[in-house]
Amino acid sequence: MLKTLSLRAAALTFVLAVSASLGVNAVNVDSADAACLKVTKWYSKPGKYDIDKRYVSVKNSCSSAKEFKIDIKHRPDKGPYTAPAKSTKSHFYANNRTPQGRGIYEAK
Repeated sequence: MLKTLSLRAAALTFVLAVSASLGVNAVNVDSADAACLKVTKWYSKPGKYDIDKRYVSVKNSCSSAKEFKIDIKHRPDKGPYTAPAKSTKSHFYANNRTPQGRGIYEAK
């Protein structure tokens, strides 16, 4: 039992550290280098077992593909996701139990 608690504490510490680093390093797409990436909409669609899935539609107006991550409050992101050059693509990022994303930032 003590070993399980230690592992959970270590995992929680890691998640908090990752979340803190995302919050500090997260750059809204409206600024910085990823100015060619724009969120066109946040939406949900029905999924398996009546659990909605969250999606973000991202438009890339650059001439090359860009990688980005999604900023979700209190959650580490599973990304990076790839936005193909000069196109708009929807990306699944979580289920409806996860808060909606707050923005995207360029993966480095």
